[in-house]
Amino acid sequence: MRSDDLYLVDIIEAGEAIARMVSNVPVERFVADEVLVSAVEMKLVIIAEALGSLSDQSRSSMLEVPVREVRGLRNRIVHGYFSVDESMIYEVAVGDVPPLVSQAERSLQRSFPVTFARLEERRAQRDG
Repeated sequence: MRSDDLYLVDIIEAGEAIARMVSNVPVERFVADEVLVSAVEMKLVIIAEALGSLSDQSRSSMLEVPVREVRGLRNRIVHGYFSVDESMIYEVAVGDVPPLVSQAERSLQRSFPVTFARLEERRAQRDG
């Protein structure tokens, strides 16, 4: 069984990937790009799965995160197939994911400082 620190890293890394994907992309271009929409949806599913796998204690430390809504979005993506509105996915990606990543980072740094330091090292290597 994975530990909460790894789920928090999953949330952070998936959220950062989403940020890189939608950076400077207008909504019109996003909704027209099927590959980009699918990639962001997959990262949102990863975030939702990680949130759902956190212990109650770790989840409660992320009170700012609407866990139920995130899990609901995951279910719509996974089970709704073509009924998910791409512009809504874009709004979640640019509006809701960044604060969620910030909250996950604070939780990771506070509760798992060693794992947070490793994440920072990986970021430094990635960003050169």
